[in-house]
Amino acid sequence: MRTRDRPHAHPHRPRRRRAGRGHRPRHRQQVIELLGHTHVRVVPVLDLADQHPVDAYEVPTTLTEALHLLTPAYASPWSSNLTRTKDADHVTPYHPPDHGGPPGQTRLDNLAPPPPVPHRVKTHSNWRLTQHAPGVYEWTSPHGHRYRIDHHGTHPLGKPESHKEGRAQERDRPDTDRAT
Repeated sequence: MRTRDRPHAHPHRPRRRRAGRGHRPRHRQQVIELLGHTHVRVVPVLDLADQHPVDAYEVPTTLTEALHLLTPAYASPWSSNLTRTKDADHVTPYHPPDHGGPPGQTRLDNLAPPPPVPHRVKTHSNWRLTQHAPGVYEWTSPHGHRYRIDHHGTHPLGKPESHKEGRAQERDRPDTDRAT
């Protein structure tokens, strides 16, 4: 089985050696010799800091690739699926600019790659997804449990104190609707 290596070459920087570090840009033939096969495609380096928002609902290819580089697995708790065929979803729902929506809604800090089932859960239930930064997501369950997802994986955050106190007060309150 052949692996899919993805070497990148930066199109705007001169090719120069980095003395003493052992790393330098490679030409296609050098990569072929290194990998031992000819199934090589050298692509330009994608500058994540140079991704600009767009006004369209559809996510451009460069933003999709940047999203994958920031979030290689699905943006849902404990996901390990690293496929490159993930959909990109707007964390804050998209509203067309010609219907009053703001410009630039399709951008890295408003896109997430949720898998199909969690996407439906987010859309049609009381689960909430928020995004704190590009590649950093937080899911909140209907019961207040929070999970942070980033490039290190899933981090359970527990419940906020206000949610715990609210549930305790609700549980301890006398039930006045009960028939006597």
